[in-house]
Amino acid sequence: MKAVKLIALLVILCSLLPLGIAGYWYQKTDAFLEKAVKTEAVVVDMDERTSENGTLYYPVFTFSDREGQTHRVFSKSGSYPPSHEIGDTIAILYDPQDPGKTRFDSFVSLWLGPVILGVLGLIPVILGGLILLLGPILIRATASHSQPPASETSNPEIEPTNHRSDKQGRTWAMFCHLAALSACVGVPFGNVIGPLVVWLIKRDEFAIVDAHGKESLNFQISLTLYAIIAFFLCFALIGFLLLPLIFLTGLVFVIIATVKANDGEPYRYPLTIRFIKGSRQK
Repeated sequence: MKAVKLIALLVILCSLLPLGIAGYWYQKTDAFLEKAVKTEAVVVDMDERTSENGTLYYPVFTFSDREGQTHRVFSKSGSYPPSHEIGDTIAILYDPQDPGKTRFDSFVSLWLGPVILGVLGLIPVILGGLILLLGPILIRATASHSQPPASETSNPEIEPTNHRSDKQGRTWAMFCHLAALSACVGVPFGNVIGPLVVWLIKRDEFAIVDAHGKESLNFQISLTLYAIIAFFLCFALIGFLLLPLIFLTGLVFVIIATVKANDGEPYRYPLTIRFIKGSRQK
């Protein structure tokens, strides 16, 4: 039960970063709208910017503020193909104290970012709640498989030492999987670095840590490769569907692996390229 509560807490903590950014983004947009003035601008040019990933077109537009002064502004948002044509009229909002600060007067420009981050932040909260509700059921279902035979605990002098060592090994094996969640709180490549650190520190002390650490590393490296591929597929739109799916799939399998480690059982992640092979676990 402690393992289930710890997993649920770590999953819920994953929501802090996206919800915090969403809240900050919302406050900035709301503060901008309180003083912003709405007007119309005319697209007068297209700023063409070429990089290794292709060419993007950034509209350049002019507008007159309420003082009658004309301002020329380069959009910070580019697209391919161009989202506007020269001569188009677009509705914008500008800061009267700093007319260079402008936003397109549309839901996408103003609110899409905070909404997406808010939804992403709510997903770990919902999953954490489900783990708290369903976790005890899963633990009861697997408890019968983790009970040691009576003959293994018959010696009162040996049992306490073995039990403590076994419990420590299982705990560190759990951390081999849970450490991957450090990426959810903003640690760059924490899903790989976290398990790697735990595995390197404890692999020679506990065979179960060596086995679970290698399995966790193989899965997280594979998951990172899949995420990179999905990122590039965002240019074909399908990546926007694959990235959340990869995240949720990884989270579910990490939870399952953690429960297995807590029970002292081996676990093999699916969809895994096993870069690190071999195991010391018996």
